[in-house]
Amino acid sequence: MIAASVGALVDTALLGNHATATLAAFAVAMAVFSPATATVAGALRGVMPFITPSKEDPDRLLPVVRSGTWLAITVGAIAAAAVASVPLIGRAAGIPRTTLDRSW
Repeated sequence: MIAASVGALVDTALLGNHATATLAAFAVAMAVFSPATATVAGALRGVMPFITPSKEDPDRLLPVVRSGTWLAITVGAIAAAAVASVPLIGRAAGIPRTTLDRSW
């Protein structure tokens, strides 16, 4: 969490030297990226309680790990689609087109 906060501070400091529109575009992208990342992390944390009871039995553990992998891939693909859809989401939210053009 500390590294994420420091990273956000560095991003803001660097982008703040460019233009307000660039910083706004970054904020729009992060408004979608942050919940997407939290969703993927939450899905993976949800698998943990199923791993602990199976840690002594590899035959029981393998299906849990496989299911967790597919869960991560599926949720990650949905999150990636959401992040790739930032311009569409931004237009639907009424964000100016000039700001959205800077997000890519």
